[in-house]
Amino acid sequence: MQQWTFSIQRQLPSMFFLDMAYVGQKGTRLPANLDNINQLPTSVLSLGPLLTQPFDSPAAVAAGIRAPYAGFRGTVAQAMRPFPQYLDVTTRFGSAGMSKYHALQAKLNRTAGPLHLLTSYTLSKNLSNIGGSGFGSGASADIANLELEKAIEPGDALHLATVGWVYELPVGRGKRYAGNLSRPANLVVGGWQVSGTHRYQSGRIVAITGGNIVPIFNRAVRPDRIAGAPARLASCGDVKIGGTLHLNPAAFAVNDRFRIPTSSRTIADFRGCGYYTEDFSVIKRFMLTEKLNLQFRSEFYNILNRHKFANPASNTNSPGDFGKILNVDAAVQPRTIQFAVKVEF
Repeated sequence: MQQWTFSIQRQLPSMFFLDMAYVGQKGTRLPANLDNINQLPTSVLSLGPLLTQPFDSPAAVAAGIRAPYAGFRGTVAQAMRPFPQYLDVTTRFGSAGMSKYHALQAKLNRTAGPLHLLTSYTLSKNLSNIGGSGFGSGASADIANLELEKAIEPGDALHLATVGWVYELPVGRGKRYAGNLSRPANLVVGGWQVSGTHRYQSGRIVAITGGNIVPIFNRAVRPDRIAGAPARLASCGDVKIGGTLHLNPAAFAVNDRFRIPTSSRTIADFRGCGYYTEDFSVIKRFMLTEKLNLQFRSEFYNILNRHKFANPASNTNSPGDFGKILNVDAAVQPRTIQFAVKVEF
């Protein structure tokens, strides 16, 4: 792994601090399961349907196919393998993996006075040929051309913005406003604090699957991509679970069995629905004595009750569901309101 960064920091008026950085990372010879040294070269696809016939069929015999060893039973494709006595031969921790990450990262912070603000924004792109989790997770369309596997990673988030803030109301004894309140009045008016946490993130990239198996023993099965056809049909503002087509079925087609498919591992021009959430809290602190405080908290999680929709179904071999969003992400909790009392001493 090689990493590099360049950043600029600047102090701004009103106690704000700005930090902007470019962050890069490159991975080479990463553990991956992309190799299958028992794959046939793509040049044999010119034989067409002959590859799937028995090696001793009349057509195969006429084409000069012979048994690779005594007692062999199998197809023409199996007979032509580099090691016809075996099926796939893979390297569990091969070193064909690569990754590239580039990001603009910006932070605007304020940690003084009644307002504490912590904001960040990341614009990033994450490319890889591993398939997400590495360590044996990959599958290649052609081991002789691993460039076909280079694609935006499913976990990539193009835009990610977070905002966290805490504001202590400047009202009450010792504060900017009503600083001379009586003790009973200060119990009601003073000691208020509000805070929030907000997260806004682009949708995840979509991995496309399905299609015909190409009989050269490659392990990636993908459809063809129709040039010029848009991948997106509907926006995330028109979601109807199981009823709205978001991925365009006309943008993909079942691939020819005797040709490497044209679709990439992920769809670069299509992302699922984004993730937006806001948490909010109100805190009231009662100064009972010099050493004893009572804190009452009201906390509102996902206060706007937003949903995070799952990516649309993207297996072209399931045409009934393809392109539709079938469910929401159960990991995102609905709006939750809770109250708490804390004694500080």
